[in-house]
Amino acid sequence: MTPRSAVRKAAPIRVGVAGWDYADWKAILYPDPLPKGFDRLAYLARYVRILEVNSSFYGLRSKCASIKQ
Repeated sequence: MTPRSAVRKAAPIRVGVAGWDYADWKAILYPDPLPKGFDRLAYLARYVRILEVNSSFYGLRSKCASIKQ
């Protein structure tokens, strides 16, 4: 039998999404019609804690675009 101190706990599973601005999510995830000034990202953040932004998949950002304003 394995001693308690040697038993590892499983890492937590985190669930998120790979974006937030998809037209086909309207009326499924987002309200339809969308209220004026509706913030999709803020709304989605109420349900998931992880969001993947795949910006580097499409190409590296320029130095100018990466500077914090």
